[in-house]
Amino acid sequence: MSAHYFFRQLDLLPAEQRAALKATATNPTIPDVTAHDAFTSVYWNSNLRRDSSRIVAALYFWHPVGGKLRLPQALARQNGKGDRERNERLLAEILAAPLPGLPPLLFEAVRRLRAAQVAINWPQLLADLSKWDRPHKGDTDRIQDVWANCWLDAVSPTPTRS
Repeated sequence: MSAHYFFRQLDLLPAEQRAALKATATNPTIPDVTAHDAFTSVYWNSNLRRDSSRIVAALYFWHPVGGKLRLPQALARQNGKGDRERNERLLAEILAAPLPGLPPLLFEAVRRLRAAQVAINWPQLLADLSKWDRPHKGDTDRIQDVWANCWLDAVSPTPTRS
């Protein structure tokens, strides 16, 4: 199952299951049978990483508008509203966190982006989180390094890398 199919399946969930998944973004440690069943129905038979898929499924319904920007680029785009230092601190916390510690930090990022109406590339976020604490073969940079460079490229007046 591809990431795009995963998101199509999320979009097909009934309102009750969407709401249950959405609620788990703010309280990921509280068990919810409806959210579990919704996630399982979407995730079943996929080749996606379960933990990262679960995080993204919970966040998706907070801001389901798809875009072309990686999360750090989207946060940098929001910087035009005077939030650069605040978003830079949040990104630093995200980059330092292990995968299990990401849900509340990513929820805050998604909340900010929704308020600023800046879209996220959800399939890319899913792919990035699947590499968070275990890089894939052939990757030359950790995904955290890629995200840091995305941020720097987005906030710098001139490109930081050649």
